[in-house]
Amino acid sequence: MADVLRLSAVARPVIDSCLRFCNVRSGIFLLVLCMILCGSWRGNAAQAQSATSTTLVIASGTGPATSVASGSVVTLTASVTTASAPVKIGQVNFCDASVAYCTDIHRIGTAQLTSAGTAVIKFQPGLGSHSYKAIFAGTNSCLGSTSAAAALSVTGTAPTTTLLQTSSPSSGTYDLTATVSGFGSAALTGSISFTNLSDASAVLGTATLSAGTAGLNFLELQNIGAPNIAPGGGAAVGIATADFNGDGISDLAVLNSGTSSTAAGSVTVLLGSGGGNFKAVAANPATGQGSGVIVTADFNGDGIPDIAVANGTTNNITVLLGNGDGTFAATPNSPATGSGPNAMIASDFNGDGIPDLAIVNGTSNTLTILLGNGDGSFTPTTNTQQTGAAPYFIATADFNGDGIADLALLNSDGGTDTLTIYLGNGAGGFTLVTTGPGAGTAAAAIAIADFNGDGIPDIAIENYVVNGAGLDSTVTVTVSVLQGNGDGTFQAESGVSFQSQSASADALLVADFNNDGIPDVAVDLLSQAEVRFPNSVAVLLGTGSSMFTTTAISSETGLFPAPLIAGDFNGDGIPDLATPFHDQTVFDPGSVNLLVTFDQTATATASGIALPPSSGMNEVVANYPGDSNFSASASAPVSLTALAGPATISVTSSIASPISYGTSITFTATLTGAGATPTGTVTFYDGSGQLAASQLQNGVATYTSANFSVGTHSIAAQYAGDANYTSGTSSVFPLVVKPANANVTITPSSSSLSTAQSLNVTVTVSGAAGSPSPTGTVILSGGGINAASPSYASAPMTLVSGSATFTVSGAALGAGQDTLVAAYTPDATSAGLYAASSGRTVVIVTGTGAPTLTITPSATSITNQQSLTVAVAIAGISGSPAPTGAITLTSGSYSAQMTLPNAAFSISAGTLSAGSNTLTAAYSGDGLYMASSGTATVNVSDVVVSATTPSPVTPGSSTTSTITLNTGSSYSGTLNLSCSLTTPPANAQSLPTCTLNPAAATVMTGATATTSLTVKTTAAATALLQPFDRLRGMGGGGLALAGLVMLGTSLRRRRWLSVLAMLAIGISGAGIGCGGNGNGSGSPNPPPTTAATTAGSYVFTVTATDSTNSSITASSTVSVMVQ
Repeated sequence: MADVLRLSAVARPVIDSCLRFCNVRSGIFLLVLCMILCGSWRGNAAQAQSATSTTLVIASGTGPATSVASGSVVTLTASVTTASAPVKIGQVNFCDASVAYCTDIHRIGTAQLTSAGTAVIKFQPGLGSHSYKAIFAGTNSCLGSTSAAAALSVTGTAPTTTLLQTSSPSSGTYDLTATVSGFGSAALTGSISFTNLSDASAVLGTATLSAGTAGLNFLELQNIGAPNIAPGGGAAVGIATADFNGDGISDLAVLNSGTSSTAAGSVTVLLGSGGGNFKAVAANPATGQGSGVIVTADFNGDGIPDIAVANGTTNNITVLLGNGDGTFAATPNSPATGSGPNAMIASDFNGDGIPDLAIVNGTSNTLTILLGNGDGSFTPTTNTQQTGAAPYFIATADFNGDGIADLALLNSDGGTDTLTIYLGNGAGGFTLVTTGPGAGTAAAAIAIADFNGDGIPDIAIENYVVNGAGLDSTVTVTVSVLQGNGDGTFQAESGVSFQSQSASADALLVADFNNDGIPDVAVDLLSQAEVRFPNSVAVLLGTGSSMFTTTAISSETGLFPAPLIAGDFNGDGIPDLATPFHDQTVFDPGSVNLLVTFDQTATATASGIALPPSSGMNEVVANYPGDSNFSASASAPVSLTALAGPATISVTSSIASPISYGTSITFTATLTGAGATPTGTVTFYDGSGQLAASQLQNGVATYTSANFSVGTHSIAAQYAGDANYTSGTSSVFPLVVKPANANVTITPSSSSLSTAQSLNVTVTVSGAAGSPSPTGTVILSGGGINAASPSYASAPMTLVSGSATFTVSGAALGAGQDTLVAAYTPDATSAGLYAASSGRTVVIVTGTGAPTLTITPSATSITNQQSLTVAVAIAGISGSPAPTGAITLTSGSYSAQMTLPNAAFSISAGTLSAGSNTLTAAYSGDGLYMASSGTATVNVSDVVVSATTPSPVTPGSSTTSTITLNTGSSYSGTLNLSCSLTTPPANAQSLPTCTLNPAAATVMTGATATTSLTVKTTAAATALLQPFDRLRGMGGGGLALAGLVMLGTSLRRRRWLSVLAMLAIGISGAGIGCGGNGNGSGSPNPPPTTAATTAGSYVFTVTATDSTNSSITASSTVSVMVQ
């Protein structure tokens, strides 16, 4: 009665109850009536769902494809539509269209519909003819549908995998064995070439493949992804596979638990690059504490696989959303689970087309259902489902054929494990099947598949029994199949058992390992940890009738593996196995072992292979060129070490022999060889005496010394050898050391003196650094026409601590430039070390006359953009000859010299530093005059103000000066200008005034601007008597009379008489008041006078100030002469 129609979550429980009621009714009439009613209800419930249509397109490269070459990546794109619009939510299964049922091994892949209305998978199909179809599973609102079959032919040769193994039967040679494996009906043929990647891929040897062996087996490829698994320690406890970067090649995600139950875990992603090769993604996204289970699904419907991790300590789920490049971003929320989540599965439990999660909680004995929201977040169902005791495994399938996902759980109850079946109700809830099948003792895992080909899911259960105890114990593993009845119940079948030297059985998974279209199972076997036996996997081949072959195909998997995962990791269309492993006892970071499935294998061995001597570590690979049935492949590189050989040792010196005593000399030992650069230590010897040991750097070692004694030395370098080179000694380098010239230094107390002065001269005699101080005597001489005929010569003076001091008069040397010569003669102590040596210096002896030196710069303030001229004058004694010799002008780093009589120096712009600069002019002196010097100061500013000298002015007139603003290389801006009288003559009257036009100027860097300064003076003047001056003296009486007249006049007449009356009375009252003109004397005031501007020199200061930074200012003075 049940079909694959998806019903609404509300109607389904009622209809299912009706159907179960019908199944237990007796009587034909009642049964038929019941079925009609139930069917009617079911039809009405289904009417709310829209019909859909599914199409499938196969593409490869840039367009549709019906035929591709072996190893190509193909894309299956399913489009699902209703009558009016594309369907954007739901799951599409891509299946083998050549079989009746799309179950387990016949399901190529699964993908979620995206917002584009399509579901896409990419993969590498195996050789042969294929037919694919896409099945839309349907949702609560859309009916399922199936596409038409699409054909694809894969041609070419089958992929192969080559493994290189080595042994070293004798010192310096290797036996190289290549094992080539592939999947196909023909035997492998051809030859192997062994090449040295470290030596420009030179061929070391070749060998022909053996006749080969046919039969299903696995080739172990170790240490995939190392050392990126479990970074920082911890255990690799889970593994999942999906195409995380969308390139059609299977990738791996390894779950790392962390170093403790409270440490955060992480996920390491290994991106497949083809041929069983992987590369770790740099980022390892973090998970929660006590991470233990990992699953993949597209939780947000973007077509990119995501990851969910169950965390056993924090009791929650970490959701990592894929970015499409192998990296992931964690969602902000971590949905809660029950206590101790230890198993998890992803499926659509409520029929909305969005993946949900089912988690069993081993501590709280509960089942948590998290319903996906389609954006990576989840909503828990309202009811928590109780389970049996200590649930530890979960799987999902549609056990009763109603199109709704059901669950199978394993529980551990006092040593007797049970299998519990829960039937889904389509709304995220589940109903316990009251009579579940037994699971037997020590059930490790279950796997679900259609083992008998009837389209109904069956359950394989893995049990194990330990036989004996200790290191000699074995384990009997039994795999039994429970055949599904299609209503959620199962029939028990007898199982297949085998024995293994293991401690227990662990994972159980389903795949078609021999490509016969029948499900097989792989059993993960754990070794006894204390003896560190390798773990292994055993494969039982399906027979198609719920039974398996009785002989297990076994292959090693490594130490302490986590659960197995199946996938096509080398692109041949045949499922392989992958398992992470690590050293659980010390939490060593682990890696992944691949077990590549093959049924054809052949080997080739090249013996006695020698590597280039002294070439160190060599990377060697085995290359299989392929044949007419199989493709070429190369092994992973294997590191081999070459034999050590002799090195060539040469010794050279930095200075040719002979050398003087005390000379520092460096000996260089250079080592070369046939292969790698020699490393290690070189010891230098002088005859049989050891000098020093030196570490080689890029094949070179050095020894430096200045302590070789006078005589002949035999220098050699002895090499200790390293892994690539044997020890050896260089030929002898003869070194001859002769007595050295001592360093004679003369230090006068002054470089010049007059003929009336004396000079102290210190002579210092020294050897090279680290050498003994010379002893003996020194004679000082000088003056005269030349050093050979000195006018002065001292008596020999014995050196004290390497020095002697002499006193020499200027008169003894004579005026002029004199050369002082100090001659050193070694005594008996130093004669074997030092030769007779001398040193010299020059002093100037001048006359006693005192010249007069003046220094005059062309400006006392300039910018760094202006040049400067400096005139230096030297005057002698009146009546005496003019001074001769040289003038040296210095300031900071500037120095120049001129010979008299010329002494005009030109200093370029920018030579002097910013700020105040002291110019020093030094006269050398001559036979008549002493040396002398003088200084001047020049300021270098950002802004300099200069002015022209105005014409003299007479009182009452004005004069002007042009003000020039110069800027340096670091200033530009607007300058506000002001002027003021700063120095007038004493008791000056009618002071002159100044104005600037314009009063502001904008100046660019290194430019000039001008303004005009105008100075006005005052002429003498006498003031004229004004007509109304006498009115000012009118007394108060006149005004009072005017007031009385106004009071006696009518208001009307006041209006026109008022002005006339006031005027007349005021005038007449001028003689009536109290004193006439008001000065009390009756006599007139004398007329006032204005004094003329006092003659003399007036100094005005013009100041320029930056408009925004008042600290930038400059000024100049202008002298105005008033005549």
